[in-house]
Amino acid sequence: MTLSNRPGDFDDSETVLFREIARVIDGQHRIETCHDIAILLDREQKSPFFRRIKRLGTATEGRSAETLSQASFVKALLPYISDNPLLDRDIGKRRGFWPKSQTFDRERLIFRDFFLAQEDEKIALNVWNYFDAVRQKWPAAWRDIEAGYILNRTNGFLALMRFLRPAFIALNGFGKVLPMQAYLTLFGPVGLRDVDFNRERYLPGSSGQTALYQDLMEGSGTSARLRR
Repeated sequence: MTLSNRPGDFDDSETVLFREIARVIDGQHRIETCHDIAILLDREQKSPFFRRIKRLGTATEGRSAETLSQASFVKALLPYISDNPLLDRDIGKRRGFWPKSQTFDRERLIFRDFFLAQEDEKIALNVWNYFDAVRQKWPAAWRDIEAGYILNRTNGFLALMRFLRPAFIALNGFGKVLPMQAYLTLFGPVGLRDVDFNRERYLPGSSGQTALYQDLMEGSGTSARLRR
């Protein structure tokens, strides 16, 4: 992977983070992009997912705040990178790279440009910044690991990941690492409070996920922005 730093792309603190993420991902098997990002976000102390992701689906000894499985993380991120993971895996094994000239639906595969350019670190940074905005907007709900609260658990996470695609499109994020503040500005108008992220309001399963997704779409004004 080639890491290109362009002056002015990032402030000093983000430049350091960008380089560290690139160093972690550099040299990995590209077919493992989503797994690499999950591992990275779980192990970096400043990450919103620090020690929150269960590896291999089992709780990690010595941890008590793991609210999300690695499989759930990967399953939610993968559709933004590939619509045929098996084919991409085979191409990666045979060639070691993917043709940049291929056509695809950019509004569906919002991170595929980064994948084809071997810039997985930019995918990681967008996910990091997006969920850092979630943590800033609803700090107590994101921090709380008690049973009954859903924002940092599978249901809340999947709803947030579903909202990431229209959020990224509304912010015209194609080809960019959007800063946390951009995502936070989008969350700003949402009227939900920390205490609202509970199982009574957002039922377990797909109905709760859809309800939260719709509340984010309407509350942030993203539905109206995309209709223009």
